[in-house]
Amino acid sequence: MLSDQDKIEILAHGYRDSSKILHNYELGLKSYQESQLKVCRTMIAHIEDAVNFLDEREKFIIYNEVILGKKGKWYLEYYSPSAFNVRKKQAYKEFLRILEL
Repeated sequence: MLSDQDKIEILAHGYRDSSKILHNYELGLKSYQESQLKVCRTMIAHIEDAVNFLDEREKFIIYNEVILGKKGKWYLEYYSPSAFNVRKKQAYKEFLRILEL
């Protein structure tokens, strides 16, 4: 069974990959099947809708990690490592609950 961290990483990669596909398509750099574009649009919309249901603290964490794809210790100007880990765990759980994963 996947951990919450693993699920979030998969969602973040999927979001970023879908965003790149749509961006390339919109710029005319690459063509894709309409079914693939539909999947990308649906994934992006589903994730962004879920983010919008989070409270501000949870939204801040998920937006930075999933939407923006930040890694490492990006949070240090906002949280101590221990406070961030507690809040991140709560944010992950709530985000995955909203997505029903």
